[in-house]
Amino acid sequence: MNTSTNSELAPKIVLAVGAHADDLECCAGGTLAKFAADGASVHYLVLTDGRNGTSDAEVSQNEFVARRQAEQRAAAEIMGVEEVRFGSFPDGQLENSEAVRRTIVRAIRELKPDLVVGWDPGFLDDPALGIVNHHDHRVAGEATTRAVYPEARDRLSFPDLYEQGLKPHNVRTLLMLTADTRTNFTVTVPEQQRITKYEAIRAHASQGGVEAEAMVMDGTHVAGQPAVETFRRIDLRG
Repeated sequence: MNTSTNSELAPKIVLAVGAHADDLECCAGGTLAKFAADGASVHYLVLTDGRNGTSDAEVSQNEFVARRQAEQRAAAEIMGVEEVRFGSFPDGQLENSEAVRRTIVRAIRELKPDLVVGWDPGFLDDPALGIVNHHDHRVAGEATTRAVYPEARDRLSFPDLYEQGLKPHNVRTLLMLTADTRTNFTVTVPEQQRITKYEAIRAHASQGGVEAEAMVMDGTHVAGQPAVETFRRIDLRG
């Protein structure tokens, strides 16, 4: 596999796997909006239910799950995303389990994406934001990477899926969300897609801080600097 490339990407089918609602807009929204605007079929898989992502003591977990999902659907519509799937695993407790990986492998085999976007399992912290990366993000990265290779590819991984007619699929490229020091691929986001990204982020009204974090990550807090999104890219040979 090639782990260092600057060649352009023009995917036809994209599966973006996030741990939580808002992950994908915040960290890759400009890139995903660009792919959609260029004609790609973009699909989301959000693994957790978001039940613990609020400090509001007046809202129940079930109410908040419904709110997060509604916000994610609204954001995806702004982005031009065709479909949002929800894994509904408990927020803050994600594990690299067979059930989680089966959910990702099912989506890969059903959609047959040439590009998968997901978290880098080795992304521990972000010095620019002064944060430790969320446990769910790292685990989502572990599960997504293993689902892409080898489990979606191998017929004998999850034989129940094969028996349901979901044949193995080789993903060509993996884009991982990570910190700048671990990136090898940069996307310059066109102005219209930058606007789309922030409109989509604002749809996540329950998560008030994500817009400021996204601005730091893509450079739009610096006057006159174009928005860019950076990734760790791996091209798989099959």
